[in-house]
Amino acid sequence: MSRLDAWRGLAKPFSYCAGQASRIISAKNLLIAMSSLLLIFLVGVTLAAASEATTTLTEKDNGKEIQVKVGTIIELSLEELGSAGYTWEFDQLDEKHFELLKTETRPLSNLPGSPVLGIWQLKAKNAGESQLALDYFRSWEGRAKAVKHFLVKVNIQ
Repeated sequence: MSRLDAWRGLAKPFSYCAGQASRIISAKNLLIAMSSLLLIFLVGVTLAAASEATTTLTEKDNGKEIQVKVGTIIELSLEELGSAGYTWEFDQLDEKHFELLKTETRPLSNLPGSPVLGIWQLKAKNAGESQLALDYFRSWEGRAKAVKHFLVKVNIQ
């Protein structure tokens, strides 16, 4: 037996495995798998591109006028001192033009009694002109004794 025959003998089990693998993963199955992955990738890219734009407003935007498109998410982030009873509340949210999606608070510090960030997410749902108006007051004192006001005019296209 020559050296070449000896090497062929050692390689025989591997060639059998490779033959089985090529039968299992045929060109057709490989094409289907690759097409599926491409489809998943394209759907993900399309959804990311079609996601709604977000506009963030803070106290620095008080008194401004903004323009957004229908479907835009508007996120209001306003500091509150809830430990002293002060919170922001909408002064008649225009439900014809805005849909309130979410309300939450986030701590600004781990210290007890420290301010929090009040966050409201709204969706601009119809074209037109409106405003976002909030008042900062203690609920037991009433809106008439508000210590701050927030107003942004919104043009929805």
